[in-house]
Amino acid sequence: MESKVPVMVMFTAEWCGACRAMSPMLDQLNSEFAGRFKSYRVDIDLEREIAPRWDI
Repeated sequence: MESKVPVMVMFTAEWCGACRAMSPMLDQLNSEFAGRFKSYRVDIDLEREIAPRWDI
């Protein structure tokens, strides 16, 4: 993964309570630091091949 700004990937799942709790914080960070970093959410139940590649 290459980027000129820091990148944060949040691995999540619909059933994950902690993920749901952290989601608004990530939204707030995106608003406060727009353009200074990139963030992505990956639903491990929908993207099953990605999680093992990152030891999730």
